[in-house]
Amino acid sequence: MRKFIGLFAVAALSIGLIAVADRASAYVESAAVVPSPNVSDASNLYSVSCISTTSCVAVGASADNTNLDSLAMAWDGTTWTILTTPSEGSSDDLLISVSCASPTSCVAVGKQDDAGTDQSFAMSWDGSAWTTAAVPSVGADDNFLESVSCVSETFCVAVGAAFDGTKYQTLVATWNGSAWAIAVSPNEGSDSNLLTSVSCTSATSCAAVGDYVDGLSVVTTLAMIWDGTAWTIVPTPNNNQSRLVSVSCVSPISCFAVGSTASETLAMTWDGTAWTILLSPNPAAENYLESVSCVSSTECVVVGVGVDNTNVGSPLVLTWNGTMWTQLSVADVGTEDDMLSGVSCAASYSCMAVGYSATNGQDQTLTVSLTGPVPPAPTPEPVAPAFTG
Repeated sequence: MRKFIGLFAVAALSIGLIAVADRASAYVESAAVVPSPNVSDASNLYSVSCISTTSCVAVGASADNTNLDSLAMAWDGTTWTILTTPSEGSSDDLLISVSCASPTSCVAVGKQDDAGTDQSFAMSWDGSAWTTAAVPSVGADDNFLESVSCVSETFCVAVGAAFDGTKYQTLVATWNGSAWAIAVSPNEGSDSNLLTSVSCTSATSCAAVGDYVDGLSVVTTLAMIWDGTAWTIVPTPNNNQSRLVSVSCVSPISCFAVGSTASETLAMTWDGTAWTILLSPNPAAENYLESVSCVSSTECVVVGVGVDNTNVGSPLVLTWNGTMWTQLSVADVGTEDDMLSGVSCAASYSCMAVGYSATNGQDQTLTVSLTGPVPPAPTPEPVAPAFTG
């Protein structure tokens, strides 16, 4: 039932504890479905970016009778509103990822079908309108972007893959506020490579994750680091058939990545030197982690889907407090499937997750507000009276 966007359809020494409890000192403590609009009978959200508790942008796609059209909407703290996106005529357009540097500066990326060939697709938001921007193609075959991270209006990094005629290879593109450029990126092994997520904390510090296929057709986790000069592959611990789909960094020495090993959850952390697997819960028959957002090294929210024995998916929400996992309960909306594909935390007590719910074979947008107690404002220190002697 899973709707992978990427190309490729843990037993290990680990740290951390698993808890399935109401509270485990997590700042986000509850999950509530909030109404979200749809523009057709088939609408799906894949990614969300929140820069405050009252400003989020989500992207995805909607299907009419003939085409797949890009979908974008904005959250003002109370209501979701559809944003008009440029029409690209008869082509299929899909927005897979969005990153906002401010309420008036967002970049979204994905792919566009061009006569049967996927091409990288990107657009930018200025607070009033979306504008498409051309992304240079690598070769004459498939190119697509799966994730974007912006640290300012003039520095964004997007990642994905491009087909070289025999296999897929990593694709990295950079945005300077006015144009896209292709960056040199490494590949692991001699078979296909795919980057699914990127997170930057500055123009000189980014982490990207994904997977690659080795010579024995085994899918293996892939991670690389940007230091402002070059991308470098760093080793990742994993078992067979492991993939990373999302990464969130709060500093050059603190990142959190999630994915799956076969049908079990996979989570790992980066300390600036090495990746370490965290023992992670699997509350359903099959469990897949799709997105992570961290506000600190000890405050992360992870979302995905748990599939029961009848192949019905339900939203999966986990929080990590640096020591322990906590699962949050989310009500099913659809009669067939519910899945969360993206999450973004604007504060330790406020996150938004997006995805889809399915009823009678039709997907509809799904948005879930994840909240906790708002911390009290700091008490100002008393001011000593002025000495006037």
